[in-house]
Amino acid sequence: MWLIFVPYLKGYMKKFNKNLVIIGSNEYCEKNNQYFFRSGLEPQMDDLAQYFTHTYHYSPKSIYTFRGFQFGSHVKVCPFSIKHHENHVELFNRLSEYWGSIKKIHNTHKDAIFMVFFPDSYIGLISVLYLKIKRANFFIRVTSNQLEEMRVRGNKWYRKCLYFFVKPIYYIFVKWLFKKHVQIYTGKKIFYTDKYSYAVHSSNLKISDIKEKQIIEKTKYALYYVGRFDRYKGLIHAIRAFSQITSNVTLHIIGFGNDEDTQQIKNEIDRSSAKENIEFIGQVSYGEELFAYYDKADILLVPAIYETQGKTYLEAMARGVAVVASRTGGIPLIVKHNKNGLLVEPGNEKEIADAVDLLINNSQLRKELIRQGYLVARESTIEKITELTIQAIKPQII
Repeated sequence: MWLIFVPYLKGYMKKFNKNLVIIGSNEYCEKNNQYFFRSGLEPQMDDLAQYFTHTYHYSPKSIYTFRGFQFGSHVKVCPFSIKHHENHVELFNRLSEYWGSIKKIHNTHKDAIFMVFFPDSYIGLISVLYLKIKRANFFIRVTSNQLEEMRVRGNKWYRKCLYFFVKPIYYIFVKWLFKKHVQIYTGKKIFYTDKYSYAVHSSNLKISDIKEKQIIEKTKYALYYVGRFDRYKGLIHAIRAFSQITSNVTLHIIGFGNDEDTQQIKNEIDRSSAKENIEFIGQVSYGEELFAYYDKADILLVPAIYETQGKTYLEAMARGVAVVASRTGGIPLIVKHNKNGLLVEPGNEKEIADAVDLLINNSQLRKELIRQGYLVARESTIEKITELTIQAIKPQII
């Protein structure tokens, strides 16, 4: 099995006499001496942090304020930079700034173990390169494949040309960076499958978040999309598919994006012939607020063009929501067609609509997919991810 089973050791794991430094690119904001993060993997980091003497989290500090996740008092939040680069031109102009940031962080925490999220909009890539050169003690949390995302984002011809030219060099370079360092992949193992590589069903679920609900027949069913508004997430295809669904449904959109992507989604809603049944909710804080929406949902749409492995379908499974997802990237490693969800081809709006109609018209199938989904969710909690991570990096700590 690609998912490594780790016995439940939480009650027996001890705190290590070591500091942990986390480097990522997920922006945070400061408000009244409190720090808020947009939805990401921060709850996983918060759980892992309790096993180290001190934990420091470095990521870009936003110039805006927003709602989001808060770390516990055992994690100190520090700025990697002020705001995040918005495009490749700005990235190029800020390379020396990012290099200087990781140099300063390393000099401050030379005896720590570093966990770097990779590629994390190149901040992770730059950080791993510096730490590799300095022979620092680090491991990598691989959350996506930057090249594949570049290939599908925006559907521009020059991106696809660049992808084919860069891919061979990129894979050789990354494999050199990762060699003999622990890699924990979100979903699919991309670069290595050796003794240093592990894979997890990545989610922010706690065991206590899993809640079964009664499945009843309705006259109207609620479809939900939860996620970013980036183009490769495929939300536009879900909106277009919505008008082709024959069943009585509503569509509710939760998430966030940059100004351009958000406006594009709103424009697509306005053009839809079924716009009166579409609700644009926007950003929702992870936790009780988000789970309250899942409890109202009947079907979650995951229309991604490419996805290494998302979290939302695991969250949906934990709350008794049926899943329709794209057959791409690492999604099929978790969402098994006709077993715990339905898979469709990326960007195929008719398949999305047909899958929704099938689930609504076949209650027996829907109930069986939901039942199997609960089983997957129980194997995909933060507690299990922390256990695996500790076991993987223990040789580097003691």
